[in-house]
Amino acid sequence: MAVPAGSFNAEYQGSDARIQKYASGTTKCEPIRAAAEVVLAVMAWAAKMERLAINERISAARERLAAEGRAWGRPPRLASRERNQIRQLRRAGRTVREIAVALKIPRSTVGRVVSA
Repeated sequence: MAVPAGSFNAEYQGSDARIQKYASGTTKCEPIRAAAEVVLAVMAWAAKMERLAINERISAARERLAAEGRAWGRPPRLASRERNQIRQLRRAGRTVREIAVALKIPRSTVGRVVSA
């Protein structure tokens, strides 16, 4: 059988090199693939168990905070006194940028207070 010049087969024709296909059927890598699937399944199970443990801790924290009468979530960035000061400065005609610079807080925080 003639092999076109410049092809992979032409370069290695007559040598001991051979091409082995693993595309279909049972191959030499089947045991490795099966072991990898088992490892992946164990890791997925461990991740699921960890997620369940995290959810239990979060639920317990929510219940504890509710029993203490405390709020759940991130604490507010500004106290009510600071929010009132921002609103007063805005009513006085100051821009959001001017207020942010004067109070040394981000413009986005000032913008949220002004728009609320």
